Amino acid sequence: MLFELAMIPDLKRKPLLTSFWLLTSLLIGGACGSKREHVAPSPAAISIAPQSGSGASKSFTIRFSNTSGSDGLIDLRVLINSELSGAKACYVYYDLASNSFLLVNDSGEGSTRATLGTGAATENGQCIVSTAGAASTRNGAETTVSIPIKFKPSFAGAKNLYLSSSTRDGTAALAAKGTWTVTLE
Repeated sequence: MLFELAMIPDLKRKPLLTSFWLLTSLLIGGACGSKREHVAPSPAAISIAPQSGSGASKSFTIRFSNTSGSDGLIDLRVLINSELSGAKACYVYYDLASNSFLLVNDSGEGSTRATLGTGAATENGQCIVSTAGAASTRNGAETTVSIPIKFKPSFAGAKNLYLSSSTRDGTAALAAKGTWTVTLE
């Protein structure tokens, strides 16, 4: 996309505002009369239930919506940790294609898998994720997943609940959606 700098208002006097204007114009196709580009809709993490509470174990229910339909979803993610990090966390992916939970390992660089319907479980140093009692449903653009989690005593303390998802078009950033205090049994 070519344009003249003279078309950008106040370039020298307000560089931050101008940078915002330029970026916004380029993203929505407003600069130099260009056509508006299609931006793929991203999936939205609607909710996690419970949104707050405490305990040594809980089955969390997560709802996601994808305006392009649930077929566009690849995975749904819940990160439970005191900080926004997959290392030393209870970080669970639900892979729609394989109907499996993937629990990220302690280093945050790999995972182990447990397929729903098998009664299997997977664990790391922070939690155990079981497929017993787990469920997944799709209804139009919405996908709901229940994830039974038992926390390990060494993971006790206040945690944040972050949600994210991936589609064929990309991955949404993790967003804080609640809090959980991990207690000892």
